[in-house]
Amino acid sequence: MTRQTPSAVAPAPDWTPTLRQLEVLRAVVQLGSLSRAAEALHVSQPSVTQTLSQLQRECGVELLTRRHGRVAATAAAQALVGDIDEVFGAMERVGARLDALRSPAKGELTVACLHALATAVLPEAVGQFRQSFPTIRLTLMVESSRTIRDALLAGKADFAVLSDEVDLAGLTASSFYEVPAVCAMPVSHRLARRAVLVPADLAGEAVIALSPPAPAHAEMMRSFVEAGVPWQPAINTPYSLTQCELALAGAGIAITNPIVAHKFHNQGLVSVPFEPALVFRACLAFGTRYRASRASQAFIGLLRSNTFKRVGV
Repeated sequence: MTRQTPSAVAPAPDWTPTLRQLEVLRAVVQLGSLSRAAEALHVSQPSVTQTLSQLQRECGVELLTRRHGRVAATAAAQALVGDIDEVFGAMERVGARLDALRSPAKGELTVACLHALATAVLPEAVGQFRQSFPTIRLTLMVESSRTIRDALLAGKADFAVLSDEVDLAGLTASSFYEVPAVCAMPVSHRLARRAVLVPADLAGEAVIALSPPAPAHAEMMRSFVEAGVPWQPAINTPYSLTQCELALAGAGIAITNPIVAHKFHNQGLVSVPFEPALVFRACLAFGTRYRASRASQAFIGLLRSNTFKRVGV
């Protein structure tokens, strides 16, 4: 968990990580903290550190680093998380089914989510979750990131996915996704077959932008100004979903979140990478009332796997 790559020790041909090693890695990536992972797994922090060090040493791949005094997952660890979630998702579904057979007792989970995921990812994740945890009562909050932050601090939500531009002080948070912006347009548009689009390509086009104060608006404007292209969006809207619906209707080209744009691919919307890179970021954050459970970890895993499959992670 240093910035140095572990010694390249080739694993034995039949080597595979243990479930315990994967469980510990998953907890640390999800919770963003060695101590929080240790608490959730009911073990000591040195035990978590030892397990991760052994895993990195045996697989020969750096999985965690320390950034600004906090643990951060490497790209390799992020790439593994989806597969790990599938493994534990299957185990959790079996456990949930056994729990349901033993006792009809119900639980409750309150999840908050920013609009981008609520429209593109949340419905499918909830449907899958309900199949495995039919007795858990869900409360879903879809609000602005600032409202979600306040709800977490007030103990009104268990966990949430929110934009990283808000102040996360007082919360336990880790990166949930970082995805580059795309230009979304109908498949019939003259630019739809381009491999990449830059501001100069969009000069004279009707650009559909996210309205301020969204951080993406300022970044879009900066990329155009630095390229010497006038920043004159034809339409401003606060939601990526509205951007994509407008683009699909032929109102212009949306510079938008690829996770949301993916929702419309089957309807004839095309996503072309935008350069210079403009990144949409979201964090997974936990409130003061959060207590790790099989149900909550399963829900987080479903959110993550359904998010990543939309951007090819």
